[in-house]
Amino acid sequence: YTMSASQAGCTTNMTGSASVYTPPANQTFQNFGTQCPSANIGLLNTELGVVYQVLQGGVPKAGYSFVGTGAAMLNIFTVSDAGVYTILATSPIGGCNTTLAQSLTVQAQPSTQVMSVNKTSYCSFPNTGVTLTLPASDAGVSYELHKNTVPTGNIKPGGGVLTWLNLDAGSYDVYATNTGGC
Repeated sequence: YTMSASQAGCTTNMTGSASVYTPPANQTFQNFGTQCPSANIGLLNTELGVVYQVLQGGVPKAGYSFVGTGAAMLNIFTVSDAGVYTILATSPIGGCNTTLAQSLTVQAQPSTQVMSVNKTSYCSFPNTGVTLTLPASDAGVSYELHKNTVPTGNIKPGGGVLTWLNLDAGSYDVYATNTGGC
């Protein structure tokens, strides 16, 4: 670039230089949107030499940076902590940076609960089965009863005490699923 200064009809060319750098291009996340814990972070393309820093909640996540190769870099990191993850790309020339447009939201796993039963063994008669109680449940989580590892379709919304009545002979588990499918 050439710069000049003018005053009262006199023009003088100025000396010196200015450098204009281009920030890194936006790249596409390997996984984006809402994911369960143990989600992989990577990019479908990278720029050679650009440093990519993973941010959690806008704060750099220690040890979670990588240098672009000019190609896809998949499964670079696995994240399990709940939060919103973005990536800050910094050019090695000029230090310009770009926060990539996409983000990855990792949902928390539903909390583990301890079930209680009204009896540990019984003789099966009509309407005298076992009562299974979950004394606490998380709001926004669905709880499905499984009998002998098979879903029963008996789904209850969380947010308090949950009870399943008159269960007949079998082995029972309750599976918790949050709104993101975790």
